[in-house]
Amino acid sequence: MTPQSPITVLVCAGAPKPDLDSLKNIYQSSDQAYLIGVDYGCLSILKTGLKLNYAVGDFDSVSPEECLQIQAASDRFEQLIPEKDNTDTEMALYHIKKLIEEGYEIEAIYLLGCLGPGGRLDHTIANLWMAFHPDFKDLFEQIIFLERACQVQVFQPGNYRLTDRLDSDYLSIIALTPIKDWIIEGAKYNLSQSEWTYPRALISNEFVNPKDIVTLSFSQGLVVVLWIREQAQAKD
Repeated sequence: MTPQSPITVLVCAGAPKPDLDSLKNIYQSSDQAYLIGVDYGCLSILKTGLKLNYAVGDFDSVSPEECLQIQAASDRFEQLIPEKDNTDTEMALYHIKKLIEEGYEIEAIYLLGCLGPGGRLDHTIANLWMAFHPDFKDLFEQIIFLERACQVQVFQPGNYRLTDRLDSDYLSIIALTPIKDWIIEGAKYNLSQSEWTYPRALISNEFVNPKDIVTLSFSQGLVVVLWIREQAQAKD
């Protein structure tokens, strides 16, 4: 693959039930897609019949035979030592930064298998907390966490128009930090200009109608938005 048209990056981490249907749909609808497997997530991608552009991890969650299978199906394979300062998923994001340095234009970044279901809670928190890492600040403008029951996106200060991208039951908007000038309009429950000196979770909001636009704005802080489909969670 050469840096010509913009690429869509799909990263699959090691949670047990990644949304492989969405992964395949995005891959097939993209002009250029780049597949990154993280540890056990490599095997998840291989189950779809697709090959890996990049495989990374310490691979402590796969057998030696599976590790050889992953290596054979990858354009680039990087095995890390278990004793390291960065997580396997963070190393995948560093690889994306290298792609940008090499001249690739990134259209979107989807992270699957990072937030569950069925995965370790500490992994979920660590993956979400990558949004605070100064090295990944610019990347997070393009990152969407994608799971079968929800989509999650982190926002820096600004003004945003949120659409119901998941046919969701709930829209939860959570300040991960103290926040200033926080406004939510167009939702079932609106918020006039507010300020909190501590992180605040406004959960279980809703789109009044599926085609409505919910506006979100704030001048300081870090906000995570979750589009949640309850029936899909129940099936999981």
